[in-house]
Amino acid sequence: VHPAGNFLFNTLLMHLRTERGKQVAADDDFRLIHRLDRETSGVLLLAKSGRAATNLVKQFRDRSTEKRYFAVTHGVPSESSFEVDADIGLAQDSEVRLKMKAYPKGTGEWDALTLFKVVRSSNGRALVDCDLKTSRQHQIRVHLTHKGFPIVGDKIYGVSDSVFIEYMENRMDPNAKSKTERHALHSR
Repeated sequence: VHPAGNFLFNTLLMHLRTERGKQVAADDDFRLIHRLDRETSGVLLLAKSGRAATNLVKQFRDRSTEKRYFAVTHGVPSESSFEVDADIGLAQDSEVRLKMKAYPKGTGEWDALTLFKVVRSSNGRALVDCDLKTSRQHQIRVHLTHKGFPIVGDKIYGVSDSVFIEYMENRMDPNAKSKTERHALHSR
């Protein structure tokens, strides 16, 4: 979505900021309001003016904007709807630097609340509607894994750290093909 790490030029923002190989005027610059993780599909939100960006950021901060996702999980929750109200912070025991972890309330980590509703299930998997009441890094992925229902294809949560490390090493090799599917999380 935005320039970072090995992805400096082949990103959404860089494509939007250039037109037919030339830079777009500064007045036409885009501001990222809501981004997605690398493998998450769905809706992104960008603004084309500073005023619009300020208003949209305020809506997210005031939680007047609804953030909904669909996820496909390994396993089927026994309850048709449930919530996870667990704080989120860095996973100190992980080799993966960006990995987060659910912690009991009041531990000083970031407050996080997600509401889940099972839409349908079959063959040991569930399609789950995810309603974020807060907005923390990897919140849905962390909360579903915390409940014992990791997202299908997730290479960070619900699997050992070695899965992600191996995936990134193979992914960085242009001659290697990953046999792992992307995770089944879709912003709507």
